[in-house]
Formats: sequence, structure tokens, C-alpha cells
Amino acid sequence: MNLTEFINELIRKDYIIRSTPRSKQTETTNGSFSLGVRTFMELDPKSIFEIIKDIYGDNFDLDTKRKTVVTIERTYGESIQFQDEAEEDGQEEDGQEEAEGQEEGQEGQEEGQEGQEEGQAETQEGSR
Repeated sequence: MNLTEFINELIRKDYIIRSTPRSKQTETTNGSFSLGVRTFMELDPKSIFEIIKDIYGDNFDLDTKRKTVVTIERTYGESIQFQDEAEEDGQEEDGQEEAEGQEEGQEGQEEGQEGQEEGQAETQEGSR
């Protein structure tokens, strides 16, 4: 199966829709394409997002991401948020650092309380 046959098969099965001016309809793959009804029925929003991201490759910039998310939200009728791997990695690191900082702060508070209790006990013993 060549590319043209493959695309025609996807069109025939309602996975994609070819939009071309009537005067230019031919058997070639020229024209614009959009996702068909069957694609939206069989794939969840995250899968659609990942496919589009893969198709764009290195050209999938922040603007393209925003447009993709808006289109998917309109299509599925629900609000969604997607994070790319770099953002997720950054958030995981930030969250981990924050958790470590909280643990260190809590340990410092506990040590401070222990020091206060020891100091109070020594003061009480000294006043006897």
C-alpha cells in the first residue's frame, strides 16, 4: 500500500477528512486534512494531543501547543491541560525541592523544640 492508498483508506474509514477546493479534487494527497469523527470516537484527548505533537516534531512550539489544546477542548467540549515533558520535569524537581525544604524546616523546628525543652529542664533544675 502506498501513501495515497493509505490516506484514502483513512478517509474512507472516517479517521481523517480531506478538504480541497472542488476544482482541485484528485487522487493526490494535496489539500488540507482534519481529523474525522471516528478518530474522536476512538481516541481520548491526550492521545490526540500526543499524535499532533509527534506530527509537528521539533516545530511543536508553545503557540502550536496552545492552538492544539484550544482545538481539542472545543472538539471534546471539556477543559483540559497538557504539560510537555520539560514542564513536568521542572515541576517534579520544584515539588521535590519544596518537599525537601519542608522536611528540613520541620526537622529544624523539632530540634528547636527539643532545645527549648532541655533549656527549660535545666532552668528548673538550677532554680531548685
